[in-house]
Amino acid sequence: MVDRRKFITSVATAGAVPLAGCSSDEGSSTGSTENEEPSGESDDEESSGESSQDGLTDSVIDADPSDVIVTLDDLEAGWSGGVEGEGEAYFFNEGRDVEIVITDHSDISAAETAYDNLKSENTANTASDEVSYGMEGFLVNPGEDIVVIGFRAANFVVKVNSFTQESSLADPENFGREFAEMIVEKITNAQNN
Repeated sequence: MVDRRKFITSVATAGAVPLAGCSSDEGSSTGSTENEEPSGESDDEESSGESSQDGLTDSVIDADPSDVIVTLDDLEAGWSGGVEGEGEAYFFNEGRDVEIVITDHSDISAAETAYDNLKSENTANTASDEVSYGMEGFLVNPGEDIVVIGFRAANFVVKVNSFTQESSLADPENFGREFAEMIVEKITNAQNN
């Protein structure tokens, strides 16, 4: 399992700054500059009033990554692995591997910056598609058997790496999307509670 995880992480982040660089709201020096237009809102503003197609509003959710991450209890029989730390999980099942990293941020502006960094890190040398998870999202396929889905849902930034081994007939995009949808549902539930 450890070798498979190292491989999926190395392929998904080849040439990129690790996601861990996005997890801090304070003192983070990821090297990017913000190109945000003035909106008249302060960084402490909790809501922009926007909402996503999955019912989320762009306001700070008082929850931790551990409250919204997928666990083994959420999965069908046959999956192994589990939560490995605050906002990190790794699962595998019959040639399918999924790595999840979720970070939360103190305000929407910090989450937007972290998402922008995540997107630029993962799409710099690869074409990407937009996905409709949360407020904004992307999907990249940096290799034949791997898909990276990243999105921002309110103050959470999520990265889902899905990978298949050669012997698997599973489509990494399909099961990667399934995990992303489970996370969005948990974040939406956290916001509505």
